[in-house]
Amino acid sequence: MFHTLPDAFRFFLAIGHDPSLFLSDAQLETCFITPAQLRKGLHQLLLQASPHPAPLAPSRRGARRGERAAASSWHADIDDIIEEVTMGFCAQLSLLDFMRMFEWDYGLGAETQLQIAVHRRHLEYQVRMEIKEKLVVSKWKFFSMAIRARVIYWRWMYLMATFAWNDWRAFTAASREGKRKEALAVAYAREMLLRRFFEFWRAWGLDLKAEREQVVAPTLS
Repeated sequence: MFHTLPDAFRFFLAIGHDPSLFLSDAQLETCFITPAQLRKGLHQLLLQASPHPAPLAPSRRGARRGERAAASSWHADIDDIIEEVTMGFCAQLSLLDFMRMFEWDYGLGAETQLQIAVHRRHLEYQVRMEIKEKLVVSKWKFFSMAIRARVIYWRWMYLMATFAWNDWRAFTAASREGKRKEALAVAYAREMLLRRFFEFWRAWGLDLKAEREQVVAPTLS
């Protein structure tokens, strides 16, 4: 609808006059707009806006004015704008006042953009730190898992070696015990064999002696 501040001033000025009337920039310097024209022009601009913007939140509006928060509506927002314009300027706005009003808004917008840039840099820093923190945590998890896997591996090797050593000791102990029992059995068998041989030899000697005595007895008689 308009691209310059004089064109915007013409828009608000045409609300109370003939819309087909065109005023030059020099003629605009002698004209004034009233708060009623400003209110009506703001309503028209809001109706023509697409997409339609949402009204200011009641909590923010109350914090700005230092008063109790009212209902969320464009009428309350426009009343706030008209009140601030009336308090900051006069009951009538000239072209110079209109431009000064937007210069004030431009300064506030620059400050807002600066704050947005600062917050954006802070947010980017937080995102980078969060990514770095997640990367460090992931690396530490991988490192701890690697150490844990290595500890588990060497513990498993130690247990396997311990089990093998215990099995070998048990096997050697059982082998020694078996050899000892086998040696005892062999010794017992030898002892029994020698004892039977000795008893047989003794009995044979006694029989032989008895036979000799029987042979010598008739000879003497």
